[in-house]
Amino acid sequence: MKIIAENYSFDASEKKVTFTDYNPIIIERVLLIINVTDNIIIYNFNKSTLGGTAATNVLTLTYNTTSMSDTDKLMIFYDDPDYVTSVSSAVTSIVPGTGATNLGKAEDAAHSSSDVGVMMLAVSANLPTARAGSDGDYQSLCVDSASGGLYVRNSISGIGHGVKTVTTAGTDVALAASTPCHKVTIQAQTDNTSVIAVGGSGVDATIATGTGILLYPGDVFELDIDNLADVYIDSLVDGEGVRFTYFT
Repeated sequence: MKIIAENYSFDASEKKVTFTDYNPIIIERVLLIINVTDNIIIYNFNKSTLGGTAATNVLTLTYNTTSMSDTDKLMIFYDDPDYVTSVSSAVTSIVPGTGATNLGKAEDAAHSSSDVGVMMLAVSANLPTARAGSDGDYQSLCVDSASGGLYVRNSISGIGHGVKTVTTAGTDVALAASTPCHKVTIQAQTDNTSVIAVGGSGVDATIATGTGILLYPGDVFELDIDNLADVYIDSLVDGEGVRFTYFT
């Protein structure tokens, strides 16, 4: 699961980021690091000039951060396949996987409500609903009574794609008209000559003083969102933009 790693230390003069929760770190799982204070991407897994090397739990950056401060706020995207969000405060009971009060849909191709080895978690209103889509839960957390383990059932059933350009640089535009979805993957066009900013309404691609996430040509950003109309882009050059794939 792609998460934001919040526990770290930053040594700007040595160009090092130390991960508190991951030792050793897996370099292939470090996806993106943004200096939020300066609004600068300092690590991107698919860009050689923004790469780095890993030793135990320390990532040494290729990007020169010596002009930055150790106290700058970093946003670190890390792919943790073992991450499970805690639901202990939300679980009220474990019941067979049927009925509107249970988390998720009654059945899918891999597990059904009639399978005695599978149960659904009935939850209270404390469980976050941010991942819910327009046609039900985006993901369903289930427990397999045979193994005692949890599994996440993904209810994504469709895929679409599109292209969006910013006609007038400095004027943010919505990614698309109202289009319900569960998540979207956005890539800056590889022939762009400058950056694209991705964010909400009013996002500004101005380097250093703007807002949103900056994408250099070819950079990719993935976002859980329930409607493409809520995602906006801005560019520094007329006619440059992004391509995107969304999941429903």
